[in-house]
Amino acid sequence: MDLSKKEYPELLERRKIEMMFAEELKKLAARQLPSGDSDLGSLAIPWHKIVHATDSIANAHQQLANRITMDVESPLRAFTTKNSEMQLLLSAQSNLATMAKEIESAIDKADKLRKKGGKASAGKVANAASDLEAATAQWNSQAPYVFENLQSVDETRLNLLRDVLTQFETHGVDQVERERVLAEECLNALLNLKLRAVNMGRAVPSQQLHQLLARMIREVNDLGHQPDQVAQDQRITSTPQLDPITQAELEAASESSQSPLKMDIRHAPIQEEEGDAQDAMASVANTLRISIRSSRSLTSLGATMAIKHAEMQGKGLNASVVETVSAWLEQGQVTKSVVIGEMALLYNPPDSSSVVESDTIKLENFHALEKVALNPAFVSSVPENSGEYYIKPSHIARTAVAFKYQVHLEDNHFSAHAPVILVASWKVEPTQTSVILHYSLNPTLNLADRKSYTLRNVAFVIHLDGARPSACQSKPVGTFSKERALIYWQFETLTLERGAAASKLLARFITDIEGKAGQIEARWEVTGDETTAIGSQLALSQSRSGGSSHHAAKETHDNPFADESGRPASGNALWSEVPLVRRIVCGTYVTT
Repeated sequence: MDLSKKEYPELLERRKIEMMFAEELKKLAARQLPSGDSDLGSLAIPWHKIVHATDSIANAHQQLANRITMDVESPLRAFTTKNSEMQLLLSAQSNLATMAKEIESAIDKADKLRKKGGKASAGKVANAASDLEAATAQWNSQAPYVFENLQSVDETRLNLLRDVLTQFETHGVDQVERERVLAEECLNALLNLKLRAVNMGRAVPSQQLHQLLARMIREVNDLGHQPDQVAQDQRITSTPQLDPITQAELEAASESSQSPLKMDIRHAPIQEEEGDAQDAMASVANTLRISIRSSRSLTSLGATMAIKHAEMQGKGLNASVVETVSAWLEQGQVTKSVVIGEMALLYNPPDSSSVVESDTIKLENFHALEKVALNPAFVSSVPENSGEYYIKPSHIARTAVAFKYQVHLEDNHFSAHAPVILVASWKVEPTQTSVILHYSLNPTLNLADRKSYTLRNVAFVIHLDGARPSACQSKPVGTFSKERALIYWQFETLTLERGAAASKLLARFITDIEGKAGQIEARWEVTGDETTAIGSQLALSQSRSGGSSHHAAKETHDNPFADESGRPASGNALWSEVPLVRRIVCGTYVTT
């Protein structure tokens, strides 16, 4: 059972690959830009976030390699030398081999005498028969015991192999989760990129709005024209220029600030009320938010995790939305939350002759989104109509992500999308650490007339820091992991009642040294009607004027509102709801 390259090459190679990968990532994170940070401008903060995340990922892979050595390789190597049953079995196995040889020798001797027939000495024949009987009796008395021990040891060996491989996969899952959190932090840094020319906390007089907007246009365009030296470095991706949609929105806002007004000429400047200036600045902030939404592509937004969308069998256009809610809680209060999501589309032709080349869709409740990124492979924006897009149904014969987005959250409404409130009470003692976790329905959740709320695939996980527990008592009984210093509870469904007292989970970790309060996390998902209480409530509509290719020419000829491309003007379209399956899952959901 000794671990060797011949028996377990995959584990050894995996550890080596992890170590090599960590070293290469370290080298990559240590590289410096040729011209320093001077050319990054507003990208400096997210760039340094990405560099820091690269270094953290390197450390995580190094940690995974170390864990493989400690928790996988070492137990396998030590099995033959440290397992007492295995040591006894090796001795018993040697005795069993000796007995087998004695039986074979006695059988051979008896067969030789039998072949001699009457010539054989009667005494020798009797002795041979006696020896064979004695060897067989000895085998029958001891072999079952050895075989039973052998089976027991083999079960122990298989259990050990199962445990270490489970530990190996658990470390792999932890590694993926760490990288997901880092990717989410980098994504948020990019999504929260603010143009350095604007101080969003300062009120700006409305007569300066058109200068401010023009300056914003120039700066964003400047970000799209980085110096050649940086562009050639290939370590930085240039920020995209403003697209025609954003340009049109900003110019429209600028023109509105210069609309004809009845004016009186005065010798002194007009004193503007503070409320008007703040309203004007809010308008600028909203315009900037729309600009950021419009100018992103699906590639630039990136992905934080692999998401499985629903199976969609309906004829025509189908949509699937999966949103991820992350929340950070302290003493029962949600201090921060992030809601991101993606919408996937699938087009199943009603029949083989119905091939739609182009169609128009509209994201309903578009104003609830902070940022939107589209898939340029088959989605393009409709000019001057925010939230409306052209799609190519022929490109989505298989499920494909069309949009990724972040939901807009007000600073004082972080708890609006957090369905469960967590409150933990810890008691740390020299040789034991106790914790009570209270969980209850978020009273601010928008349940309308419903009195309860059901979560699915729920898990609560309590971690202990600072010590490795030898045992854990819990009520109700949970699943304890000594190696990972945690205990968790799983529920297929969990229904929380409005106004009901908080439910509780109790755990007591037994330790040799004093532990520390660790992180507590929850995992859950909601489907069906429950999704109406949280999330963006994003929906999708389809233009009824879109048609198949063999009807397109006739529709264009008959429709005076069609543009030169043959696509009907969306402003005059009738809309129909697209079948949509919605699921909301839990991302990072933690308290201490």
